[in-house]
Amino acid sequence: MTNEIDLSRFCISTVVLNDDLYGNYTKKFMPKGVNLEVIDGKKKGYYGAFPLMDQIENPKWDYMLLCDEDCFIVNDDNCMKFIENCISCGTTVSGIRDGGLYTTRISNPAMPNNCFIFLNTKKIRELWSRKEVEASLFKYLQTGKFNYTNMAYYISTCKGLYLPYRYSFYPQESEPYYAIYMNIIDTYSHWHHDVIEFNLICKNIQDDKWTNLITNREFYSNSNIAYHTWYARDWQGEHHKRIYDIIKKAAIEKGIEI
Repeated sequence: MTNEIDLSRFCISTVVLNDDLYGNYTKKFMPKGVNLEVIDGKKKGYYGAFPLMDQIENPKWDYMLLCDEDCFIVNDDNCMKFIENCISCGTTVSGIRDGGLYTTRISNPAMPNNCFIFLNTKKIRELWSRKEVEASLFKYLQTGKFNYTNMAYYISTCKGLYLPYRYSFYPQESEPYYAIYMNIIDTYSHWHHDVIEFNLICKNIQDDKWTNLITNREFYSNSNIAYHTWYARDWQGEHHKRIYDIIKKAAIEKGIEI
């Protein structure tokens, strides 16, 4: 693992809905020596974004990696290289697109997905407006639509871009964290046009139509970072065996016992 990051100012934060999944499995895949934070995943709808906003506003952290409870890091070095690159380049937000990369997700490709995403919280807080984010969320609650004040930018980020699967800008508007990232774009785009960067990509894996392998966009040998199974909310239901099979596969790849 790299020694160039001040780990005292960095944390990996996870939205937790299933204490069993996170406590007995997900935590075992986290890089050693890194601070871990938990976000209450039981809050839904309008209030679903509040715990994440609390984390962003916490002055204890300068940098944060959001990593879902159904995301299992298999290569600590590649994970930390991604973080180090984001910090050294002054990146504000970086992750994977929320649509167009995998068959099961047709969301807005100009927005990031929370499953695995870097946040420069120190930089975000400089012009952060929780009041504006909450106003956008409240408007959604009333009208069913977010206030797309900068839709031209969102569209331009995808114009002419090849994505392997179909997507829509609209079906996942119910994702409450969209309001956070739209506020970041509106606030910071005059500084840096590509304020949200997509330096990670997802690959489908064989024999599992849901799980994706998150990799670094840079081309170097063995750029794998993590498996993301999706459907953590169904850990106790029909997806349990499938997710557990991926956990076992990831454990073998990382060389740990579960």
